[in-house]
Amino acid sequence: MLKFLFLFLICSVCVAQNNCIKVVYYAEVIDIAELTKANNPVESLFKAAKENASALRFDLSISLGCSLFKARNMLSTSANDGVVTTSMPFLDYSGEVYRCDKEMLRQILILGSKTYLKKIDAQDWNITAETKLIDTYVCYKATSIRVVQGIDKVFHQPITAWFCPNLPFSFGPNGYGGLPGLILELQVHTSFYKAMSIETIQNCVVKPGNFETIKVVTEAELDKMLDKFNEEE
Repeated sequence: MLKFLFLFLICSVCVAQNNCIKVVYYAEVIDIAELTKANNPVESLFKAAKENASALRFDLSISLGCSLFKARNMLSTSANDGVVTTSMPFLDYSGEVYRCDKEMLRQILILGSKTYLKKIDAQDWNITAETKLIDTYVCYKATSIRVVQGIDKVFHQPITAWFCPNLPFSFGPNGYGGLPGLILELQVHTSFYKAMSIETIQNCVVKPGNFETIKVVTEAELDKMLDKFNEEE
């Protein structure tokens, strides 16, 4: 059951005091045919990711037209390290995502906590008339396609988002947004995020940690850095 505060109170408080709205999401790793068939080389990793994902929680903070999505801090234990290691790739989570309008900074943790990829969101949404209730909120279905360049082929992965126009925030989990309402559910390939709660937070700063010292790279620069990283592994 979603736990939401009164929306109009939330909006007025945020505007008046520059506080932020925090949405908590849980995650699931979803079965897809190519990963569940017999003799799949990543079958054991996929199974572990499905089992571990339920332990993860993610926060989406929204203020003054910007958002920050990140995994919640977990105590550093060998068990939790396993949760993060196995689940995050299947949840398409590379690190926190800072978004203002269509401009995004996506953290690339594999290259260090200060490396961020700068992107412009060019997501082309198809908003349908299909609706469903999530808790008591009427949500509309929007679809799109994510194009992923593999080693020797291009993959077209379907995206499904359920957004609520009565929650007037054009953001969602993992950097997705641009819809006329908050995304309460999102599925992209094997990743599934669903909102659990929304609340106001006082004196909230919506920007990446150590913002002044981060290293921002382009996609071309990131490709070169990843090639070098893979060669050294």
